[in-house]
Amino acid sequence: GEVCALISKYTTKDAWCGYRQEAVVQIAMTDFEPVNAFRKRWGGSVSKYNRENGHPAYQWTRKGARAKEVAQKLLPYILSPRKRGALQCVIDYCDTLQTTRSPLFYRLSVEILLKREECREKCRAFNAKGLGANNRTEVEINEIGKIKIPTRQMEFLNV
Repeated sequence: GEVCALISKYTTKDAWCGYRQEAVVQIAMTDFEPVNAFRKRWGGSVSKYNRENGHPAYQWTRKGARAKEVAQKLLPYILSPRKRGALQCVIDYCDTLQTTRSPLFYRLSVEILLKREECREKCRAFNAKGLGANNRTEVEINEIGKIKIPTRQMEFLNV
């Protein structure tokens, strides 16, 4: 299947800074069973949609702090440096999340807001499509986010 990691950003009136961000990990496949297995194991939601060719596909989505746990488990098995980098950005973003619901919960420090925005921009760079996005060397991709965890497959292949 296809794994997608991103940090969404949307405007809202109830946030003190005018927007909210959220870590998201998604897996899309044409077979329902593997996608449903992810839902059973990790929670989240499954939705059905039609691909461009009209055939149905299924998408599992996990958002928020639980996206970090999923990203950490998937990371060693992903071969694509771009997808590994996006997963690492989700992990780094989730490291900035607060675990308590204090009165100051929504009043984040400038440093945390900047770190979150940096993670989001790096994730966007890893997920970029179009002219030049797929022509980057692995060195250039690794420099975007300084990937911290090598994949087990890369070690096995001595790449």
